[in-house]
Amino acid sequence: MARRSFVPLAALALVVIGLAPVVTQPAAAAAAGGYCSHAGAPGIVTYEWSGGGDGESWDEAANWDRDDVGAPPIPGGMSVGPSTTEATDYVCIPAGSTVELKGANDWNRRINALDVQGLPGDPTVVRLGAGAFLRVFGDDDLMPSVVRPNAKVVLNAGGWGGPGLTEVRGTMFARTSGGFAPGFLTRRCSTESCATAAVDRGVLVIANAGELLLDKGGVNLVDYYAIRVHGLVRLSNDGYLAADHGTRFELQPRTAGSEVGSLEIDNDGGYYEGATPAVDEGLSVFINNGWIRKTGGAGTSIVSAVYSAGAGSRVDVDSGTLALPDGAVKPVHVARGKRYGTASCSYDDSYVCTAVTDPGVDLQAVTFRDPRSDPGGAKVEAHQSPGDPHAPSGIIGDPMTVHAQRLVATAARPAIIEIRYDASLLGAQTPATVKILRRATGTTTYVKVPTCRAADGTPPGSAVACVDRRPGKTRTVAGGDLVVVVRTQATSRWVGR
Repeated sequence: MARRSFVPLAALALVVIGLAPVVTQPAAAAAAGGYCSHAGAPGIVTYEWSGGGDGESWDEAANWDRDDVGAPPIPGGMSVGPSTTEATDYVCIPAGSTVELKGANDWNRRINALDVQGLPGDPTVVRLGAGAFLRVFGDDDLMPSVVRPNAKVVLNAGGWGGPGLTEVRGTMFARTSGGFAPGFLTRRCSTESCATAAVDRGVLVIANAGELLLDKGGVNLVDYYAIRVHGLVRLSNDGYLAADHGTRFELQPRTAGSEVGSLEIDNDGGYYEGATPAVDEGLSVFINNGWIRKTGGAGTSIVSAVYSAGAGSRVDVDSGTLALPDGAVKPVHVARGKRYGTASCSYDDSYVCTAVTDPGVDLQAVTFRDPRSDPGGAKVEAHQSPGDPHAPSGIIGDPMTVHAQRLVATAARPAIIEIRYDASLLGAQTPATVKILRRATGTTTYVKVPTCRAADGTPPGSAVACVDRRPGKTRTVAGGDLVVVVRTQATSRWVGR
């Protein structure tokens, strides 16, 4: 059987070990007030970075002032006891500081809240090394954590999370390092019991001007954690996100103005299915009330999640292919010569970018390629359409809707639809015997699509579409799957028989 060509997990040794799918417009992150504004609050112990020791290490007491007293115990220190530190420790890091939480010693810091200040010309950097975990436990409304503008947090294979809320107004990087992958998590399941689903679940909010940049390897979203984006998340180089079951990712409008949160895919990375926790709440939930943009990479990026798109959402493909889950019917802008589809890509022999099926999960797939001569591209929707009452008997799999608005195609420069069927669906069908039927928009009858002319691949007579049976086109591929190539000037419903 054919297999997906991407790696569905952060394929490194993980230093980090998924929310209910309710589609609602969330409230904005609670205002964090001015820098270190919760200092002196009842029951709160405030630690402010002074850098009076070695000037960099979190675990050196001389680098901290505690309630204006020098050289205290370190914040979040396990020696104090996590049940105490997570309720009391409030950490403030002023502009111009450089702080490093090293994995060798500071493997599990639990604090109530964090405030990282940055100023123009006086930036702040907080680094978490491989194996270092920093988690916040403060009330989302009363004690949210904040990374302010001109401040930067770098997860060099470190873990960030906890059940509290962190708002990123500056920049956060997440990168693999030394064979380990970074992650966002509610609990640390390697040292805590995760036999039940998390009740209080952590949230990372990327604020209007905030950025989360995944620019090196896989990043894990685990243990029911959520990321809500009003600003920008960007995948570049070989970066991608592996989201465990039960997690959540939201693109939402900005809290001020008309712009929206965006996921920019500047490579062939994607949003992949991660691991399944002890309590399985299903695939990660991906809510698009913003903008998905594939801006780079010649291959295919995939979103493998329970996907929903709001009325104001937008998806643009400027490079390569973006494959959204079956059932995602939001028309996607496909630039001329580019592809869009419902599955990931593989490369069979010399034929480029074939949609791949997954036995037992997704037995058929379809991709659409806009003609290279189409000046403006087209708005495309591509998805399976099970239960079509007009479908004829004896069909292969489900009917598929491949519809394009503003398509400019001709017999010589057609759009290309590729339909891939898993071998388990085919029976005795071969590239020579398989038939494709088309139901035009507004009609109830499926009509057989003729075979293209062997000389030039154009449809015979007045037909607007044809099945391309020339060598290397409609064909059997590895695993016994069948790829059917349709050249068309019009789109609608399609089915194999």
